[in-house]
Amino acid sequence: MPKAHSGSSIRSAEAVVVFGLGWAACVTDQKQMAVVYGAARGGRRPPAAYVVIVSGIGALALVTGVIALVAGSAAMLAALAASMGGLWVIATARHTLASGSGSPSRRPAKTA
Repeated sequence: MPKAHSGSSIRSAEAVVVFGLGWAACVTDQKQMAVVYGAARGGRRPPAAYVVIVSGIGALALVTGVIALVAGSAAMLAALAASMGGLWVIATARHTLASGSGSPSRRPAKTA
């Protein structure tokens, strides 16, 4: 007979993976984060609405991630995954729109 806590521990393990991937995504590009939040010199600051929205979703991800880790809650795991997905969509859209605005890319062009 399976233990009653096995589903909870699986959800906690899943929460560790999702939370860890989100944390890694935040810290891997610290220079870009400095630009986004205006901490870099000479960088263009994003609109305040963007900063408020992504900060709010990030805070939601943090809170739901901690609760999902501690309680093994399926609802909190789903909220964590949804907030991480939302952040990914918003960041991808912002990067796409910024690169399509006619401004040159900061990366050097590939040569054959």
